[in-house]
Amino acid sequence: MPILMVCLGSALGAEPTTELIKSEYGAPNSYVGRLLEYPDFNIAFAGKKERVMSPLASATDYCFNILGTRGERLCAITFVNCGVPTYVLDFKVKGTIYVAEMFVSSIGQRVSDPVPVIKLRPDEIIVWSEASAKANNQRLLKYWKRKDG
Repeated sequence: MPILMVCLGSALGAEPTTELIKSEYGAPNSYVGRLLEYPDFNIAFAGKKERVMSPLASATDYCFNILGTRGERLCAITFVNCGVPTYVLDFKVKGTIYVAEMFVSSIGQRVSDPVPVIKLRPDEIIVWSEASAKANNQRLLKYWKRKDG
């Protein structure tokens, strides 16, 4: 079944998604050319887009499609790498909140630990469920608390 390579309505150049990788919450995964398979959804890299914001500033958008287990597009997330990069994004699948990290991670850190400095490889993301964050990334628990009111 072909994978939909559209993100937020724009077509972006991306490596074809060829390899299905069983993925675990809370573990780094390389996304290039892969379909990351989680228990409740899949993630496909849709591409990256360079933007010139001014003569001295540019940004790179890294776009991912969140797909249902049958390949239907559920939503999309976009990490932006510019002066102040987007490191953490949250998204919902069937009412359940998940959090994704790119560029750096706070994996293994408690809320009281210093600011996260664990650098991810340029082709990696980490997706967290609430249970995996409770076990190994307490800094991210604020995403579930914030959404619950």
